[in-house]
Amino acid sequence: KKELQEIAESKCWLGEDRHVEDKLIGQKLDILGFDSCVMGMLEVGYQFNAVAKTMIASEGSVPSAGWTYAKILGCLAGEHNRTVDTREVAAQFVKQFIHSQDAYTVGGVSVDMAAWDLSRLNRLADAFIGLSEALIDCFADPETRIYRQMERVILHVHWKCQSYMYDQNVDLGDFCELLDRECGLTAEELGGADDVELLKRVQRECRDVLKELKKAVILSGFSGGGYQYSNGMSVFFPWSSEAYEVSRKNYESLSFAKDVKRERLSWTDFLRKYLGDVSRRKVETTAADVSAGSKYRYYSGVTFDERPRITA
Repeated sequence: KKELQEIAESKCWLGEDRHVEDKLIGQKLDILGFDSCVMGMLEVGYQFNAVAKTMIASEGSVPSAGWTYAKILGCLAGEHNRTVDTREVAAQFVKQFIHSQDAYTVGGVSVDMAAWDLSRLNRLADAFIGLSEALIDCFADPETRIYRQMERVILHVHWKCQSYMYDQNVDLGDFCELLDRECGLTAEELGGADDVELLKRVQRECRDVLKELKKAVILSGFSGGGYQYSNGMSVFFPWSSEAYEVSRKNYESLSFAKDVKRERLSWTDFLRKYLGDVSRRKVETTAADVSAGSKYRYYSGVTFDERPRITA
């Protein structure tokens, strides 16, 4: 072992390795790419914004064969691309991938891809948390008109929004655009000062998210009709509390979910409130005497607690 070390040092191998190591440690990756489906989530980008400068990912499905590396890297290796900066390289990657997949749209294949500037993810996350807090405030009192109206608005927007992964994720930009529009229409119909102010607050928060989203997404693209309302980044928004519970442990362990909990309400708080309380129908009370044709429910003596689960 001693002899090998002396040989390595005599040939400067060890010194060169240390020099390279010193250069690499603590440096961010220029480009982080995910050749995998549904990785284009705000939560995923937030998890890696401290280790990379740019990120390339898809909100939806990636073809089974994966990225077309030969075509993409071949174009990027061209003489005219050797001096471009990291953001432009990431954008060219998106362009080449979408262009390479365009021939398969006739067979019903849809793809999407986006390049992000990860240095903008903290600002985008802050704006999104602001929207989450505004939505939670709309559902503060079940007896108010704004509660009932927003229940319908969220359901309508969620239903129409561009979705991915069997409707588990929604496109962040499409969600905010639809929510902004529906809140505006609802405000016109209501006309009440208190109701309108809450709706206008949601609209302002939606526009803040969209502004930061445009700064964070360097370039997004799609091919085929399946992802035509994609704006480059998605968020987790399942349809039921049961669907949320399946992923809750993993989701709430993400930096996105944990970091904001230190000081503010978060998207996880909204999901618990909306899925566990607002959109979920309550258990009906039992009745001792029922008429013909009614539903008879036997009281088992077991009490079900339907209150939203709150964790520290």
